[in-house]
Amino acid sequence: MKHRRYWVGGFVLLVLAGAVWAAVGTAGAGTARHAKTDKITLQLKWVTQAQFAGYYAAKAKGYYKQQNLDVNIKVGGPDITPETVVAGGAAQFGLDWVPNLLATRDSGTKLVDIGQVFQRSGMTEITWKDTGLNTIAKMRGKKVGNWLGGNQWELFAALNRAGMNPSKNKGVKIVKQPFDMNLFMKRQIDAASAMTYNELAQVLETKNPKTGKLTKLGDLNVIKMENIGTGMLEDDIFATESWLKDKAHQDIAKRFLAASFQGWIWCRDHASDCVNTVLAVGRVPHRSRASGGDEAEGPGRRRLRPLLEEGDRKGHTRRKVGTEPKEGDPRCPCSSREAASSRRPTTTSATCTWTASGSPSSANRSTCTPTR
Repeated sequence: MKHRRYWVGGFVLLVLAGAVWAAVGTAGAGTARHAKTDKITLQLKWVTQAQFAGYYAAKAKGYYKQQNLDVNIKVGGPDITPETVVAGGAAQFGLDWVPNLLATRDSGTKLVDIGQVFQRSGMTEITWKDTGLNTIAKMRGKKVGNWLGGNQWELFAALNRAGMNPSKNKGVKIVKQPFDMNLFMKRQIDAASAMTYNELAQVLETKNPKTGKLTKLGDLNVIKMENIGTGMLEDDIFATESWLKDKAHQDIAKRFLAASFQGWIWCRDHASDCVNTVLAVGRVPHRSRASGGDEAEGPGRRRLRPLLEEGDRKGHTRRKVGTEPKEGDPRCPCSSREAASSRRPTTTSATCTWTASGSPSSANRSTCTPTR
């Protein structure tokens, strides 16, 4: 591993993190300072869903426009690798999980994490309760699903720690998981990967074939990577080192980050409106229209709302500024409502400023500081 690459990337991350603070503080002055509108493309990791709510909100609310940015948001999918898209020049910014970004850097592709968005892992591996497969160790010899393509590192770390070698299908059979959860629902695989804000909800929106009723959490074993010690930081915003060397591009990056975090802040404070914003962009993927108490909202809406409101339902306690949250939604910056409380810190800007100590490899200790 070439550590110098990480130190260079860490320096860029720190510089841009500080710049975002300044950029948001003067967000209203963006149009005055930048007469020319800069066109950029953001490559998403997946299809339209709440995972990307902040960016859709930033576009819909005009935050990008205020920063003189014309942002094209490109959807991803199971066969799209954001690092490849950005490295090839088809997008200036990409979204992916930190472990895959680091793996890509190790292969020689010079990408830099300039904004760490998610604070906690949302990855789980789920099994049916009646199988008794309630630990990773019990998956030895079983068919275990994952999307692969850079999404496997948290699960693979857990399997490796339990004495299996998933990369070589030794001790476990890895099955490439498709877009939906049909393999799991039909019990064609023993375990499936599920994000808390997507696939887990898909399962809960679908009838359990054994009962004929909607699947309940009680029907499942939900193994959270965060709880078993292999959770890793997920969504980050990245660009290429070569693109960031240009001073003009650094300025674009500052404005893009500032507007994007404004979008996330708006979503945090206006959860219902944010849900509507994402749904208005395109059809949020779902497989089931099963009836239930929330049917008036529809499956797509039910899947979006927990992402934005989970933190408040858990009744988080306020954390000190500059420290990592003890609990929290893994998808939104400063996900608890602390920045909206009357006790929030008093400063001049409204954003969440990300900092990291040292290098991108130490970004696992990134902290989100709510300011106002």
